[in-house]
Amino acid sequence: MVTEISAGWYRYASHFELYNNGEIKPIFQFSAVRNSCVCYSHNHHVYWRFDFDLNGRPNSIQVSDGETYRPINREASFIKNLNNQAWRINNTNGDAYEIIPGDNDGLADSYALADAWALRYYSTQIDDNNVRTSTRAALNRFVTGESLENQDLVFWYSGHYGHSNDGLDDFEVEVGPTLRPDNLSPKRPLE
Repeated sequence: MVTEISAGWYRYASHFELYNNGEIKPIFQFSAVRNSCVCYSHNHHVYWRFDFDLNGRPNSIQVSDGETYRPINREASFIKNLNNQAWRINNTNGDAYEIIPGDNDGLADSYALADAWALRYYSTQIDDNNVRTSTRAALNRFVTGESLENQDLVFWYSGHYGHSNDGLDDFEVEVGPTLRPDNLSPKRPLE
């Protein structure tokens, strides 16, 4: 699935690649038309909201430091580290999906504030509801410290791309995580 987006001088492409093994790759690409307003170095940020309901059961979330997973018991935001950090959403049956950062996803700057958010599901939080004049994502206000153990969870993930001052990028760089199934029972389809 591909969507092409035009916003002023900028051009974006949003893709979702779906694989037979259950892997999902959301991909976002950035470009721009030639204009003096886009020749300054700056960063672009893209946000995905993943609502995991693995086989209709409550879920829990874990974070990896590259070697082991540890539980995330309360709502939190995260700055990625460079030690193969990943997240794992799992249900009480052990069905799970890993969220693995992409090689080009960059790190949050002072504008983006974070790279990921683990939150309790609320139907009113499908976007950041930012009604202020700022263009900064307002996701941190959803982090209230609520329990995430065996709950309906939402995971926000952000990719960052540095747009250099050397002209157009022509969609050369792909930003986005890999969602990889882990221990999904082939006898129980995702609901």
